[in-house]
Amino acid sequence: MKRFRILPWLWVLGLVLTVGRVQAGGSATAVAPKASAQSLAERAFVDTLERRTFFFFWDLADPNTGLMHDRWPTRSFISVGSTGFALTAYPIGAERRWVTREQAATRTLRTLEFLWNAKQDT
Repeated sequence: MKRFRILPWLWVLGLVLTVGRVQAGGSATAVAPKASAQSLAERAFVDTLERRTFFFFWDLADPNTGLMHDRWPTRSFISVGSTGFALTAYPIGAERRWVTREQAATRTLRTLEFLWNAKQDT
C-alpha cells in the first residue's frame, strides 16, 4: 500500500531531475540563451555564489527529513517555503556535479516521503 502512495512523488522527482537535460538537449522548441557580456571576475563571482547557495541548503537541511530552517544562524522555525527552495537546489547541485544524482534523488525522496507521511491537522 505504501508503494502506491510514493509513486506520484517519484514521478515528480523524475520530472524535476530531467528538466535540465531536456533544456540542455537542444530540443526543437528550445530558445538559445543570449550571449552574456560578463567579465571573468563576474562569472567567477556568480559561480561562487551558486555553489555557496547550493551548499547552504545541502548542509543545513535535515538529511533525514529534508526540512529546512527559515533563518540561519538562528535556529528558527521550519518553513515549507525554505524546504521548497532546498528541493529546487538539489537538482541544480546534481547538474553541476556538486553532489551525485543519486544523492540528490535520495535527499529529495526522503523529504517528499516525510511530507507525505507527516501528520496533517487543522
